[in-house]
Amino acid sequence: MRDVAPVSMAAPPTRWFNIAGPCYAVNANQTLDYFGQTVNCASRVQHLAESGEIVLEESAFDDLDEATRNALSVIEKVEAKVKGVDGPLHLVRTRPSALPQRK
Repeated sequence: MRDVAPVSMAAPPTRWFNIAGPCYAVNANQTLDYFGQTVNCASRVQHLAESGEIVLEESAFDDLDEATRNALSVIEKVEAKVKGVDGPLHLVRTRPSALPQRK
C-alpha cells in the first residue's frame, strides 16, 4: 500500500505563478508524485509552450504584480481545448522581455 501525503495550499510558495488546486500526492519508492485534474491541466498547458515561452492561464497572468507583468512580453492570448479538461482554457503566451523573439 502507498502512503498518501496530505497537501495544504494554505500558504503556497511565492513564485512567478502558481498552479493551485486539489491533487493526490503519493510517496512511492522514495519518489513523490502528484495526480489529479490540477496536475493534468498544468501538464497540458506546459506542453503548449514553445522554447523560451511561458504559457499561463489568463486569470493567473492577471493576478501577477505589475513588475512581473512588465517583465513579460505578451505574444498572444489564445483559447485552447486540451485533452481531459472540460471547456476551453483561456491562456496567455508570453516570453521574458529580455529574450530575443524567434523568427
